[in-house]
Amino acid sequence: MSTMFSKFSKFRSKDRGSRHASPQRDHDTHEEVMHQNSHYVPGYGKAPIQSPPRSLRARKPDPLPSDKQAVSPDSIPVVAPWYAAYDIDTEKNVSFAESLFPIMPPREVHLGRGASESFLSDDDLSPITDSRNPKKTSPLYDLRRQPESGRQGSNIASKKSWSSQDVDSFNDTPVSRRGSWEYKRDMVESRRTSLDTHSKQSWAADGLERGTTRSWTSSSVPEEEIDSGPPVLPPYDDAEEDFLEEFEDYFNHLLVDNVRRDQYPKLDLQKQVYLDYASFSLYSNFQVEEHMKTLLEEGPCLGSASVSSSSDNPLFMHVSATQHRLLRMLNTTSAHYSIIFTAGFQESFRVIAASYPFQRGSPLLVCQDNHAAVRRVIKSAYRAGGRPFLAPVTEKELSFHSHDLHKLLRRQAGRNISNGGLFIYPAQSNLSGMKHSLSWVVEAQQNGWNVCIDATTLLPSGTIDLEIHQPDFVVGSFHHMIGYPSGFGFLLVRRESFCVQAFPSGAVHFLRNKPADEGEVCHIMCPADNTMNLLQFAALNLGLIQLDRIGLPAIQKRVRALVQWLVQRLRTLRHKDDDSRYLIRVYGSHATKDRGSIVSFNVVDFSGTILPPDIVRKLAARSNFKLSVGNFNNPGLSNLLGGSPHEMSHDIRIIDENWGFMAVRASLGAVSNFADVYRLVQFLSRFRDEEYLATEAMGFVEERNHQSGCPT
Repeated sequence: MSTMFSKFSKFRSKDRGSRHASPQRDHDTHEEVMHQNSHYVPGYGKAPIQSPPRSLRARKPDPLPSDKQAVSPDSIPVVAPWYAAYDIDTEKNVSFAESLFPIMPPREVHLGRGASESFLSDDDLSPITDSRNPKKTSPLYDLRRQPESGRQGSNIASKKSWSSQDVDSFNDTPVSRRGSWEYKRDMVESRRTSLDTHSKQSWAADGLERGTTRSWTSSSVPEEEIDSGPPVLPPYDDAEEDFLEEFEDYFNHLLVDNVRRDQYPKLDLQKQVYLDYASFSLYSNFQVEEHMKTLLEEGPCLGSASVSSSSDNPLFMHVSATQHRLLRMLNTTSAHYSIIFTAGFQESFRVIAASYPFQRGSPLLVCQDNHAAVRRVIKSAYRAGGRPFLAPVTEKELSFHSHDLHKLLRRQAGRNISNGGLFIYPAQSNLSGMKHSLSWVVEAQQNGWNVCIDATTLLPSGTIDLEIHQPDFVVGSFHHMIGYPSGFGFLLVRRESFCVQAFPSGAVHFLRNKPADEGEVCHIMCPADNTMNLLQFAALNLGLIQLDRIGLPAIQKRVRALVQWLVQRLRTLRHKDDDSRYLIRVYGSHATKDRGSIVSFNVVDFSGTILPPDIVRKLAARSNFKLSVGNFNNPGLSNLLGGSPHEMSHDIRIIDENWGFMAVRASLGAVSNFADVYRLVQFLSRFRDEEYLATEAMGFVEERNHQSGCPT
């Protein structure tokens, strides 16, 4: 392996002379390869000069088994409108293309959102601009306005639609040790083509023009005057080479970087570092372009697209396709799981709260690490005379204490399970990013519990194999998986455990002790204003196709490698003047194998005080980073991490409170790459300079006092 990378280093050193090539020259070279190389697939980036071995070429996926075919449109019932509980801020995040058919939520009382909690808001989709020159940076999400070089890249990608490609999954073309060195070398060259057109300085924060109006959000200390001590990272080229040698799984899936360049071009063209996939997943050019074609070809010709239209409407084929593709992605079929499409993951929890058959004495076990949406289920259990209680997590590792959870689960063993018993926990924490083992599903079910898994932030960077682990309920969000359209979630119900019975009024009941082949196979919970659109299901299906073509295994292996490298480097950052003091407080276990796609942290100053997370986020935005700040509506962990000692409790009532804990959250996704995490560590190392940190903190206090009218 070391010999291979020494060759790689020599090869790359020859290529460094072309780093200042113009974007136009890069695209001209791209065009030549398209015509000269018969193995090049338009839209996927530059192909290797040498053809790959036959065993490594992409191939079409095998046909689906007959038991996994999409159901007939006739089997999809349409019900009367139903009032849905929405996260209002989330529904405002509608892009230009999505504005053609927005989902407008009814106004309902929120689930107890506090002022310190961070929801997805309009700011989460806003372009990052210089605070003193808003016109300097073009919007990241405005598909109608692109720089000239962006149009060129997009045109190359769109000359042939992905829907006509013979390659259905990048994951089908692994680059492993078995492949020749020349092929691996060309894979790296293909990925680096667009990156080498910029100078090494492009990886540093862009120096935007300084105006006459001073704002603390634009660093008040010139970057060249920041003294953060010796470099904490080697030069980018050397760091990347070390990373590729350490994480072979990432090296084997370098082709995903071509997808990033061709289908998400503005990330690299505008040097954006997008690390907020847990709030809003990015959507590709392919998803929007193909959906626009569907709207033009099918929308005007086939009559009403409302879900309340007749069940023989041909547009229901998009619902069937979405159902079929999602169940296949989770390795199950409609014979084992019914699916309920909802207006978001919080609406899925509302369905559970309204439909689960709680009775007097029914136990409800809720993990301390849960989204506040579980409050509805807790209240429903109380109303029925149930007994909710908390499954705590450890203070340091933020994971279940095995011995304690075993005892809690065995309380149900031997009891009359006709009273029901529901255990709710997330597959991945939306705050800490810690993954909770799915092995608890089997143990809980053996002790008479029904199990509900929240997979909202797990997918697509993680997966649930429903052939191996079969929870009774799975809650998920298309909004977090594919980005476009927003406002869609799903609830899977295990048919062996419950029969889904729908009523014309819009209500849904979960019935026990019914044959597995009875009940609804697919059901749509239509909002009250009937704005759910069958053509939106076409967009959902296209988003799942996009994930399939990138390859879920590729996404998961890349994210795992990136998170492991990022956590390791964050834990090594120290203050410049005292190596014994940590600069970054990372929340969660040191064991990277237990981590998902989220890393939450805070910057700690020399005295041990946490720097206000808003300072970090806004300074990061000045350098084209997109991070999140808040407690992410996770009251249980917020109590554990931010509550005073006398406030910390294992009482279920802590879920009803809003705590003041705040953290910075970096979340990775389908097209995150090494440059993203490298630049993040490079940015955070600035805070090693105490003078820089103090100056920015003072500016924050002064501006906050000015806005509140308080004297400085």
